Amino acid sequence: MAERFTTDLLFILIVLLVAAILGFLIGYFLSRSRKHQCTECEANKEQINALKLQLAELKTSLAKQQAITSSASKEVKTAEKQIVNPVFDASLASNILGRKIRQDDLQIIKGIGPKISKILQKKGIHVWSDLNKTKADTIKDILLTEGGEKYHIHETETWPEQAEFALNGQWQKLKDFQGKLINGKLTQVD
Repeated sequence: MAERFTTDLLFILIVLLVAAILGFLIGYFLSRSRKHQCTECEANKEQINALKLQLAELKTSLAKQQAITSSASKEVKTAEKQIVNPVFDASLASNILGRKIRQDDLQIIKGIGPKISKILQKKGIHVWSDLNKTKADTIKDILLTEGGEKYHIHETETWPEQAEFALNGQWQKLKDFQGKLINGKLTQVD
């Protein structure tokens, strides 16, 4: 029985020794793998930090470009206003049209009254040149969107052309053109 005990004990010790060696080897390889992963993580963190720095630089550059674009846009708008158009002659306009005329008054356009003028101004159409540059369909959409369905009866097709006459100081042409309009539509074409 003592022999059996010794054999069993020796067997247990060998199994424990093999288990210890296997445990050591597994731990060793796992720690090497983790060290390798940590090294990769550090490299990734450096790349991420470099990318974050680049992103911050790009955002700064974009903000500068937007500021330049905004400034240029304001300069263009200022320049557009300074484009040489005939000098507004209120007395000439009043004499031809038979009523007092203010420069860039949208209400001299046949079909535009105070309410429509306010709607257009709310959408950025403040002067004759704005109205002249806006398509008739866009004007109609603005009226319907901002004013509602009750504005569907307004004919906007001639408004940009009327604004061009006013913009260029062609008062007699504007008067003649408006004389050909019935309910906002052109009745006779020359």
